[in-house]
Amino acid sequence: MKKLIALCVLSATSAYAATTYIAPATGPFDLRQWKETLPVANSSGGLIEIMPDQLATYASKYFYLDSNNKMTFWAPVNGTDLVTTKNSDYPRSELREMIGDNDRDDWNWEGHHTMKACLWVAQVPSTKKVVIGQIHSYNNPLIKLQWENGSVYSLTKRNEDGSNGDIKTLLAAPGTSKFCYTIDSNAGVLNVAVDGGKTSTYDYVVGDPNWKNQKFYFKAGAYCQEKINYETTPGAGCKVRFGSLATAH
Repeated sequence: MKKLIALCVLSATSAYAATTYIAPATGPFDLRQWKETLPVANSSGGLIEIMPDQLATYASKYFYLDSNNKMTFWAPVNGTDLVTTKNSDYPRSELREMIGDNDRDDWNWEGHHTMKACLWVAQVPSTKKVVIGQIHSYNNPLIKLQWENGSVYSLTKRNEDGSNGDIKTLLAAPGTSKFCYTIDSNAGVLNVAVDGGKTSTYDYVVGDPNWKNQKFYFKAGAYCQEKINYETTPGAGCKVRFGSLATAH
């Protein structure tokens, strides 16, 4: 049975009018190894994070199951209550993989690690950009999958310290139609594909052996590529709907 809950779960969000939303974890999504990052501040000024045990029943206007069983992420780009992570200027409503009981139980370059998702991009701001999937390390993203003006690109970081820029590869042009992606790391070789088409391949541990010193985790959702309050259009932001999301290790 789907659970309906009001947006009054956390004191930091209680200022919003109570509205009934459906928790994605009560639908067709297994979120036991994820936490959700919201674009609003907690009592300490950092971002609100919904931990795996809370996700079992959590929903809000930033993260909910829509009437078609799609897991929906919403990240507005204007508002006085919005905040970002310390290393970014952009707001996000985004899941972060948690394999174990804390943020340090992640995986390294060895082994085979895969994330697959099918989704629709429903709204973007004036930049027409939203990041919909990532492999992130503790320092930098190894790869970001970005929807940009109807096309999907992989942005692969060459060096572990963030230097020497990204390798940008056009993978598909789905527009606002449904598409599916696979992000795969196999023994240090990164493969990213959309709808079974062109694949972006990069041996990142050969490109920079320092990647071997990092731990990694998957991320998925709506990471809006627009600065907070830079755009003044009411209701501007990023909305992404996922029909499926799964990882394997």
